[in-house]
Amino acid sequence: MSTKNRFVVEIEGIDQIRATKVDGLDVIKHTPAKLMIGNRPNPIHGRGNYEVGEVTVSHAEDLGQTAEQVFLWHQNYIKGFDLAKRNARVVEMGEDGVSVVAEYELQNCVPTSFKNDGMDATSSDHAFFTFGFQPEDSSRF
Repeated sequence: MSTKNRFVVEIEGIDQIRATKVDGLDVIKHTPAKLMIGNRPNPIHGRGNYEVGEVTVSHAEDLGQTAEQVFLWHQNYIKGFDLAKRNARVVEMGEDGVSVVAEYELQNCVPTSFKNDGMDATSSDHAFFTFGFQPEDSSRF
């Protein structure tokens, strides 16, 4: 089963990115609210707060200007030049490269990390990079 470039990542203002690995899409951390009543020894649990996981995109292909665009998004955000949050979409493709296995909508994302995966002048492959971002919320379709 081929796994190369089975993910398509779309971020507002950045060209489409193809990647081999994406982590953190199905992470939800929920902290239930606790209500202590009278002398009851244990709390009643209710809906509390939740946080979705940080998304890490690995082995992303640097086609055209994509790595530069992602790097500038990170650099401009951390330096305070552009603090706009961006929406993103991740599509997992089937082995045929056409059918959609899963689709994720990620809202109000902020960049968290960027790393060039190194340069290899002896290879005919594209350059690769890894980056991360933290969404405020997510949905899976």
